[in-house]
Amino acid sequence: MEDGSVQITGYKGRDVEVEIPAKIGNNAVTSIGDEAFIVGRWTRKRVKNEDVRRQITSIIIPEGVTEIGDKSFYGLVSLEQIVIPSTLNSIGPSAFAGCRSLTSIIRSTRTKNSCKELPRVISKKSRGELGSHAFSGCVRLSHIDIPEGIKAIGNWAFYNCKVLETISIPASVKSIGVMVFQGCEVLSQFIVSSGNKKYSAQDGVLISKNHDTLICYPAGKDASEYVTPENTHVIAKYAFFECNSLNKIDVLNGVKTIENDAFCNCKVLKSISIAASVEFIGGMAFRGCEMLSEFIVSPENKAYSVHDGVLISQSTDLKIFPCWKNNS
Repeated sequence: MEDGSVQITGYKGRDVEVEIPAKIGNNAVTSIGDEAFIVGRWTRKRVKNEDVRRQITSIIIPEGVTEIGDKSFYGLVSLEQIVIPSTLNSIGPSAFAGCRSLTSIIRSTRTKNSCKELPRVISKKSRGELGSHAFSGCVRLSHIDIPEGIKAIGNWAFYNCKVLETISIPASVKSIGVMVFQGCEVLSQFIVSSGNKKYSAQDGVLISKNHDTLICYPAGKDASEYVTPENTHVIAKYAFFECNSLNKIDVLNGVKTIENDAFCNCKVLKSISIAASVEFIGGMAFRGCEMLSEFIVSPENKAYSVHDGVLISQSTDLKIFPCWKNNS
């Protein structure tokens, strides 16, 4: 690189326990390049040692590395443990996507040959972002504490982390993308720092700081009924995606907008109450709600009504059928 530092661009070795050197010659290693360790089917690069890459179980990234590039470790299906330096600033899109055996993320200290295991922590003092799909498909990660300093979490960052139970969001996070936590089937609660100016949590549900927007209801939360918080005006896109414990939801007065796919794939949802204040329900809001059989709409609602259990838009006569209904 122009500044004399080194970027790791590939791996030709045969070791399945990989320790990336801190220096090559006299030059410090400061970054892991895009697709450096990627498995062949996910790249156009010619990968000669794909059989070895598929068997890699651990990787140690040295102190001094500040950046992990796009898809750097994509598809390393046997990777169980990775040591990440305290100097790391950013993790690129899909960096660890598909690392389905990954269970332990370890933060190294600045002391040579010393590591401190923090399986819940992604990195220390990161000041960049978690890119889209960064940990997508890491099906064995159960707990993640996003470190202070992370400002943005990209789309699908933790998508399909199927055993992720809790996630902690620090004060520094200012932006959370779409579908970030969808597919996290046992996620039971969000924990948000009280110092965060953009987000908060109420009863484990992720909402905006001013309570205006309900962002994400954790799919693994053990409750059969839910009432939206007071002062909520918007139910965000995919907010209740695959929340398969809920069978009854009451949308309280104050909610004006239910965005597209808000209740997508709530397979045991049977009843939903819609308050007078609701003015807009987005497309596919109830897609995949196989057992939804009852809409209860306030008689004071001017935008929607219900006839024979069918939700109807007053302005367009658009019918939104519960899944058990037909056109007869």
